[in-house]
Amino acid sequence: MPSNRTSKAIGVQYLLNSQRISLTDVVAIGDDNPDLPLLEVCGIPIAMANASPEILACTLFRTASNDEDGVAIVLEQVLTNYTNC
Repeated sequence: MPSNRTSKAIGVQYLLNSQRISLTDVVAIGDDNPDLPLLEVCGIPIAMANASPEILACTLFRTASNDEDGVAIVLEQVLTNYTNC
């Protein structure tokens, strides 16, 4: 993994490569600009309700704010749908 320039997207891709998983299979949730590179390349980009305008503009879905347990809501939905397959 490069040591001089990195991002969440590079780190996640590095981990996924070892398991032969595609970024298109990743659900990513973000609220601020450091999350942008990952949200731009993942399969399901989700913004928190309190996200920056740049994050809101690049995501397909939104969840509740961090004060309203937005990440927990997404995880419950994803895991419920996954176990019903």
